[in-house]
Amino acid sequence: MRKILTAIILSLIFFTPEGAAHLDLTWDANTEPDLAGYRIYYGTASREYLNSIDVGNTTTYRLDGLLERVMYYIAVTAYDTTGNESGFSDEVSSDTGGPTNTPPMADAGPDQTVTLPDNSVFLDATVTDDGLPDLPGAVSTSWSQVSGPGTVDFDDASAVDTTASFSEAGTYVFRLTADDGELNATDEVTILVNEPEGEVVTGRRKGSMILSFSPSHEPKFAVFGYLLTSQ
Repeated sequence: MRKILTAIILSLIFFTPEGAAHLDLTWDANTEPDLAGYRIYYGTASREYLNSIDVGNTTTYRLDGLLERVMYYIAVTAYDTTGNESGFSDEVSSDTGGPTNTPPMADAGPDQTVTLPDNSVFLDATVTDDGLPDLPGAVSTSWSQVSGPGTVDFDDASAVDTTASFSEAGTYVFRLTADDGELNATDEVTILVNEPEGEVVTGRRKGSMILSFSPSHEPKFAVFGYLLTSQ
């Protein structure tokens, strides 16, 4: 079997519902009269064929049971009636593809307002993913503080839903990150932490009165001063 095959054509790629890939192969025929059949060699590294299949005397074959999203290298040989085998054909390669990984979807939940002394909020978020890539096959989440005047303590910064506690009043922005190992997505939520509602505290010092109170944080009005009255 002196003649070496010179061409092999990858014509189509198919996928089963279970996710295994198929490659349809076609190659040039060997024209020697003592031709008996062909063997397909394939592997995941160039010229390192760990698998072979005797397909008989045919020039088309469906190579099935392949893994998705893997690069395969393929060559064909011919053999005659006495068992002599040709050299390899030209090598071809193909990525078996598969479903396309898309980023996770992250929703950090609605903006919230809280008034001290209540200094915590429950963050009710939502994360969805397509389960790709196969490894890890799951999405991880993390919460972080983007801005704010004080420090924030998350009960569990890696949980989708968690509780955040604040050290002082102000406006805080949190970011939720969802990562599937290849792609990630983020979403942000704003939390307004108000000072305690104004409460007058009185004291006396030699006929005078000392007044202290919390300033107004009413967002709809501009505050220019305060009017004190006695009853």
